[in-house]
Order: sequence, then C-alpha cells, then structure tokens
Amino acid sequence: MDYKNIINKIYNDLEHNKLVEAVTSCLRLAQLTNDYWNTMMFVRELVSDKFVVREVFDRDTRHLNEEARRCLWKTSLEYWAKGRVVDYFNKENEGEERSLPLTIGEILAGIEQLEKVSSEQTIPSGMSPFDTAYFTDKNNDRKLIARNSLIDMHSIKERVRARCIAFVTTKEKQIEIQEKNQNFLFSVQNDVNNYFKGTCEDVYQKLQKASDLSFSSQQEDYSLLLTEIRRAIKAVADYFHPAKEESVLCSDGKKRMLTDEKYLNRLHEFLAEKLNNTSSDDLLKSEYEHFVSFIEKLNNLSCKGVHTAVAVNETKQAFLGLYMFLYSFCCGKA
Repeated sequence: MDYKNIINKIYNDLEHNKLVEAVTSCLRLAQLTNDYWNTMMFVRELVSDKFVVREVFDRDTRHLNEEARRCLWKTSLEYWAKGRVVDYFNKENEGEERSLPLTIGEILAGIEQLEKVSSEQTIPSGMSPFDTAYFTDKNNDRKLIARNSLIDMHSIKERVRARCIAFVTTKEKQIEIQEKNQNFLFSVQNDVNNYFKGTCEDVYQKLQKASDLSFSSQQEDYSLLLTEIRRAIKAVADYFHPAKEESVLCSDGKKRMLTDEKYLNRLHEFLAEKLNNTSSDDLLKSEYEHFVSFIEKLNNLSCKGVHTAVAVNETKQAFLGLYMFLYSFCCGKA
C-alpha cells in the first residue's frame, strides 16, 4: 500500500484549508493501518448519525475482545466530546462551558453563516429614532452572540486541524519505521524459505501455505493457519530427526519413544545432540522452549473448541515465532 500519496494529500488539503477533505483522508489512512482509535475519532468528525458511527465501529473491531472494544469506544468518545467543549460568554453569565457536538462539516457551515450574521450592519429605512436605537441595541446583542459563537467554532476548527496534523506527522514517522522493520522481517522470511527450498521441499511447501493463510482476513483461516504451523514444525522435525519406532537413548541419558507423533520431542532431541554448550546455543534452546510452550498452549485451546479466541493475535504471534526460530535455527547450527 502506497501510504505516501495519502499522507501528501492530507498535507496538501491542510495547506489549502480543505479541512473536511483532510479529515476524510486521515480516516482512510487510519483504517488502512488498522488504527482503530483514530478511525473512531475521524468517523465522529465526519458523521453525525450515531447508528452509522456504531456500524463502522462494530465492523472494524469485531475481532477484538469485548473489554478492548468497550475501552476503545468509551475513551474515543470521551476524547472527541472533550474537544467540543468551549467557553461560552453572554450577558447573564461571565462565562460557562458548553458543548458543540457537531461534525467538522457542520462546524465549517456554521462558521460561514455566522460570519454573514456578524457583518450585517443594515438598518431598515423609515424607522423612528427610538426604533432605530432599539433595533441597533438588539442587533448588537445578536452580533455579539454570533461573534462569540464564531470564536467557539473557530476554536473547534483549529483543534480538528491540530488533530489532523498530529495524526499525520506521527503516522508518517511510524510508517517509515515500520517499512524498515518490514524489510528486516522480509529478509528473515526470505532466508528461511530459501534454506528449505534447497534442502526440504516438504517444509518449504508448508511454510508457503502458512504464509498464504497469514494474509487472510477470514476467521476460520486463522485456525487453519495454526494447523499449518504445527504441520510445518513436524515437517522440520521429520527432516532433521526422523521418527523411530523403538525407544531411543536421549542425550540426557533417558530412554524415550521418538515416534511420528512425538515430533516436538524429536526436534528437542536434535537440538540437544547438535548444539554445544555455548551462550548462543543456550539462547537458541531457550527460544525453542518458549516457542514450543506457546504452540502447546494454542494446541490446548484449539482442542477445547475455542480456537476463535486465539484466531488473530496469538496465531499471528505463533507464525512470526516460527520464522524467527527457524531463522536462528537454520542460520546457526542446523
């Protein structure tokens, strides 16, 4: 995704005082980068219909847990509403706070209308001096209210502009850093794929299948991704330490069955046999044990029939952990 064009458009719209267009582009950028909090902020800036706002929220956050969704909805609403609070001055009160829960489009339209009202000076002809004085006094009150409201709306307008500037400058830097990280992650994945492409086609094909599933947005594909991760681990174990039907004397002096289904034990034994007792080897062993522990917990959850609860974050973490472990494993001792 070419985010730079969107970012440049936001800057250009802000420079030419096209605030509605700038907010719309900010919304698009927030959605494309899965920035749920800013998505809700900019939706509220553009849409006054509460049902539409809720529909966007439910659609974009349906994969999050309920606690995260409640917090996201509450904090974004409170923050947006706080930005609509202004000081209100009139004759009866020196000053009091009021809220203007309007979209940015409504704010800009209100500014345009109030500027016309505050500049009206025409006194109807044929009025008596008393009526003229009364009209002037009332008209001055009316213009004063209009000017105060105009100040309030300009204040909100500048807050929205500042929000757009803060968002786009932060997001631009964030994307720049992420692109560098993506290049690093790409090199890790590329090296692992190339290694197994040249040594074990079975592992390579399973890694490719897992990679395809990792890009899916379908809930059921995440449980399939978890299954494919397990198959890839087994294929790695089959390649480095094939199954044996009889018991095997392991490196720790104990006899174990390293059969086909005991692929995690086989991989662990291979590491124990091949790695020396150096600090880097110990780190690789620790990384493997942490990764296997995570996979086993996911297996237990999926066996209980609640794999949808681990469908997004945990499964993606497992996919990333698989490649990071295999990178250390294959580019190290294997």
